[in-house]
Amino acid sequence: MFDLYRFGTEKKWECYQKGIISFEDVRKAQINLSETQQRQVDFELDNKPPFWDKPKIKQFLNEIKFPMYFLDFETYYTTIPLYDGIRPYQQIPFQYSLHILNSDNRLEHKEFLADENQNQWRTLAEQLVRDIPQDNGSVIVYNASFEMTRIKEMANTFPNLAEHLHNINARMVDLLAVFRSGYMYQKEIGGSFSIKSVLPALFPNNPDLDYKANEDVQGGGAATQAFLSLKNCNPDERKRIRENLLKYCGLDTMAMVAIYRELYAKVNTEN
Repeated sequence: MFDLYRFGTEKKWECYQKGIISFEDVRKAQINLSETQQRQVDFELDNKPPFWDKPKIKQFLNEIKFPMYFLDFETYYTTIPLYDGIRPYQQIPFQYSLHILNSDNRLEHKEFLADENQNQWRTLAEQLVRDIPQDNGSVIVYNASFEMTRIKEMANTFPNLAEHLHNINARMVDLLAVFRSGYMYQKEIGGSFSIKSVLPALFPNNPDLDYKANEDVQGGGAATQAFLSLKNCNPDERKRIRENLLKYCGLDTMAMVAIYRELYAKVNTEN
């Protein structure tokens, strides 16, 4: 019951105090659930096969234009800002990965990882606008509010880049919407639609899409800590951690490419 999607804390404890703990308990007690929560319970208890709403997925995919720019940021934040012009706890991008899928299925990869000893926020923004040309293709992310907010903050901070940065935001497509909207679901996804839940559900036996294989960095929080630790590392540690930061962020965008391709293949097959 504690794993139910967006099941409020108060509701969780009310159920717990009544002895309603398992999904079986939830069903037996006829707890009022949202459509998404009910789907989660039914798929788990009834062992239902994966659900694909092909028409809605196809409509979603038809809005995406080539070339496709799959983008992901990693950020750091500190209580005391490291540099002038930054607010306490402000999320500052220090890294991005960008996979570019062309209409001929050719895949390119570009990336940026800041020097931990410098404020390279502007350098990152400048490279980003070089890597994503204006008015050309869709920019695909997973959980768009995060990337869009980072780009808005860069546009406000670097006015001469603002037009181009706003153009990137205007072309943004959120891949998370497919799963959050219920167009695709399978029981292995559980109660989270994060990419780290969806990816292993869709590709359970693919070692190239396994976050756990990365030695130093397996999540966004770990990426932040790893980057902030670099100033205190010896050269060998620094090299290893930076390589694993690049590998981690690169997997985020490669994961989106894999998910897009899986969605496209599924809606364009007869079965």
